Amino acid sequence: MKLRTVRTRSAGPLRNRDISELAVMVRFGELVVAVAAQRVSRIVMAEDAAPGPGTASVRIGETVLPAWELGKLLGFSEAPVAWLVIKTSDEPGAPEIALGTGPCIAVSSHDGVSPLPGGVVTAPAAAVVGVFVTDAVLRERGVGQLGVRIDPMRLIGWSAVAAARSGER
Repeated sequence: MKLRTVRTRSAGPLRNRDISELAVMVRFGELVVAVAAQRVSRIVMAEDAAPGPGTASVRIGETVLPAWELGKLLGFSEAPVAWLVIKTSDEPGAPEIALGTGPCIAVSSHDGVSPLPGGVVTAPAAAVVGVFVTDAVLRERGVGQLGVRIDPMRLIGWSAVAAARSGER
């Protein structure tokens, strides 16, 4: 048996990413939608969730959360294949909500955002942080050139979240 030597190369500098730079990337057709990762506490497959006791809630394990479908909020008709459990703020003990999404395809950073061109999604302008150029690896998976970064709390609206938390929704 002949032993081969292993040639290693020097590792390039690793860049540590702060969680505030990361986003959970979900897919709706060719569109990538990015949600800030710092507030996402869990990603749950749709089959691991069940309808909650109300029409606008979902049961994940023993927890019932107010729920919204991101696709419907953005003008898509796809049913959720995953649920993001999201804290409503950065405050300790902040309430959580569930956001139904398309498939989660990555948790990563993205390039800087630019203003959203009209007609990409139907969402209030305040809810759209901007658009970004998708990563080449994501494009190889069949997504388009642009992704949209959204703020789910602005998309849903604070009054709707408060109403859901109090059971009025």
